[in-house]
Parts: sequence; C-alpha cells; structure tokens
Amino acid sequence: MPPSNRRHRRPGGTPSPSKRRIAVSPHVVPTRRSKPDYTPFLVPTTWVKFVGALFLLPICAVLTQAFFSVFTRATVTQQLWAGEEFWFFTLGVILWL
Repeated sequence: MPPSNRRHRRPGGTPSPSKRRIAVSPHVVPTRRSKPDYTPFLVPTTWVKFVGALFLLPICAVLTQAFFSVFTRATVTQQLWAGEEFWFFTLGVILWL
C-alpha cells in the first residue's frame, strides 16, 4: 500500500483516542448536571407512572383473585395434586432451585 493511503495507527492496531471521539450535540447529552427547569405544562415522569400504576391495580387484583380461585377449585375438586403432571412439575421446580 502506498504510504499516502495509510492511516496512522497505534501499535495495537487501534486508532488514536482523538480519532475515536464523536462530536455530540449539547441538546442530546447535557454538558452539566443541574435540576431541570419545570414549566407549568411539564408533568414529572414519576407522577405519570404512579397514576398509571393506580389504574392497573384493580385489574391486577381481579386477575390474581381469578387465578387463585381457579387454581383452588382445580386442586380441591379435580384433585390436581394427585396427578402425575403436578408431581413431576413440583420435582422439577425443587431440583431447579
């Protein structure tokens, strides 16, 4: 290769640190850490997540109650614990732990 086409490389074959740097816009990555300026129209993200969690709580409660009631019915009336599948699954869980 002609010498004019070669790049200057360090002995390990990695480019020099100045070549690896990437210019980043200050709008993407702030240069200083400070508290954000809150405007009247800005709602903190934690508030939004908290309100979303409050709306999901009743749905989670209903689904949990339904799961445990169906599981209890299958265990008591249909004798799930007496089946071969239940014992192999239980043994697998115990061995996995």
